Amino acid sequence: DVKLTEDQLDSIARKISERLERDVKVDFRARADSVRDEKVKDIEKVLAEDRDARMNAIEIADDVHEAEAVVVEDLKDEIEEAATRVKDSLPEKVKKIRNEVVQEVTGKKLDEIEQKRQRRKEKKKELGKKFQEMQEKAKLAAKMDETKGQAKKSDQYGNRQSGPRGTRKPDNKIKMPESPGDEAREMEESKASEDK
Repeated sequence: DVKLTEDQLDSIARKISERLERDVKVDFRARADSVRDEKVKDIEKVLAEDRDARMNAIEIADDVHEAEAVVVEDLKDEIEEAATRVKDSLPEKVKKIRNEVVQEVTGKKLDEIEQKRQRRKEKKKELGKKFQEMQEKAKLAAKMDETKGQAKKSDQYGNRQSGPRGTRKPDNKIKMPESPGDEAREMEESKASEDK
């Protein structure tokens, strides 16, 4: 796992900012220079056409002046378009530069770090879910144990309990004979059934 100090994070942020600023300037300069070169060629073309038409110097100057006015307006529009294209390319530039800088500082690709972090996050969520399920099972088991304990206590005191599926458990009470003769008769019946 990659752990960065505050100084390293500041260094990364500074490097990203510097590179982004430099890249944006270079990109914009290249686009603006391309537009400027195109417009200079347009003026040179007008000048060449005027010379070929054998126009006098005043007519050529007027024609070039008109061409310059048109070129300046076109130049403004095209530079605005270039600025918009540079601005639209910023998110991709930022991502690319950020990846490069993080890899230089940490030796690892940012995508790999983010994927590892995402996997850890998903695993943590999954473990949390399993822990919650285990807690619920433990609560259920404790409740079942509590119910069984209550049933055993009830059986010890001779209460009748319902068994599974609504059947009744046999009565655990000791029968007390109602008269002395009944006791003797029950003992004889008990011995007779054991002898069989």
